[in-house]
Amino acid sequence: MNEPQVNADGRSVRALRIDSEPSGMSLQGRLYYLDVLRVFAIFCVVMIHVCAWHFYQVDIASTRYFAMCLFDEFAHVAVPVFVMISGVLFLNPAKEVTYDRVFKKYLPRLGVAFAVWSVLYAFYLTAIATESIQSNGLLLTYVCNLIRGPLHFWFIPMIAGLYLITPLLRSFTSDANLRKAFLLLGLIFALALPSISDLLALSSEPHVVAFASAYNNLVGDFNFQFAVGYSFYFVLGYHLSTIKVHRPIAFLVVGVLALAAGTWLVFMQSGMEGKPNVTLMTNFRVFVFTGSVGLFAFAKETMQFWSPSAKVAGCVRWLSDRVFGVYLVHLFVIYAFEAVGLNAVSFNTFLAIPVATLAVFGVSLLLVAAIRAIPRVGKWLT
Repeated sequence: MNEPQVNADGRSVRALRIDSEPSGMSLQGRLYYLDVLRVFAIFCVVMIHVCAWHFYQVDIASTRYFAMCLFDEFAHVAVPVFVMISGVLFLNPAKEVTYDRVFKKYLPRLGVAFAVWSVLYAFYLTAIATESIQSNGLLLTYVCNLIRGPLHFWFIPMIAGLYLITPLLRSFTSDANLRKAFLLLGLIFALALPSISDLLALSSEPHVVAFASAYNNLVGDFNFQFAVGYSFYFVLGYHLSTIKVHRPIAFLVVGVLALAAGTWLVFMQSGMEGKPNVTLMTNFRVFVFTGSVGLFAFAKETMQFWSPSAKVAGCVRWLSDRVFGVYLVHLFVIYAFEAVGLNAVSFNTFLAIPVATLAVFGVSLLLVAAIRAIPRVGKWLT
């Protein structure tokens, strides 16, 4: 779920001041920790969708369901990490981001990819939508699938929206105090208050249920929208890139523990309700947030002085440059593997999920490389 322009931007960013510019620039002038995070995040995106195919079909009391909860929970750091990467690059004061560039460079790139691949996915989605064709007709079914796009294309309009508000965000994110104030509001309204509501929902005790109802009404009355949504992660990524994070290993360990706790709670809550419940697994709950920040901080602090060999650097750059393409094509690969029986439940789920994910990721890379070889249009499509 990465966006196409962050790679090129990564090569041009220059670190100027620790209090306002991203740290961690390699000697070659590239933020390699962002490249590594980007590749890891797209692998997680593939894993999420490998799990999603069968998540609601398995017995919620089984070890198979627990395995899906485990891999899915840990992989959910993907989108927050992608958005934080974009924040590092687009909110950097050394980079020029004007509405002229947004509308002439960034949005057309996203728009072309969204349009072309939506057309292709819509053909497949329409072909399998037998009931919809019977009730709505072939043409309307196709048009609806075209507008909706495949399940993972929600990311493109979301990141386009962030690009649209980037010049506005940049008006205050260069000020560390205003940036911290924005993040504090986000922590309260985007993370803490909703997470408390979810934890209260774990109890069926009447007094807790009554209190939770009153609490939810009060929180809802705020109707606070300013610092919620993915703009929070966008600004957070840039903020983390400008500060020194001490004890990054501790951040990572806490993040892993938070994701493990989230896994257990999702599994237990699903069992209590008798059906899958992934509320505590979403991107704006404390468990995924803590895991995402821990991973980002650890990568930034441990790799900020990394100066890879030319061969390693070339490999990292090659993979990173194809992340957006993998995002676009990987669902087609999952469809194909499902048809031949390679999926998250083909054998022991603890092994099947990573094996299927590796297979989808590898074939997707090959497809992207082949499409990239098409003169002139290849890069626009991936």
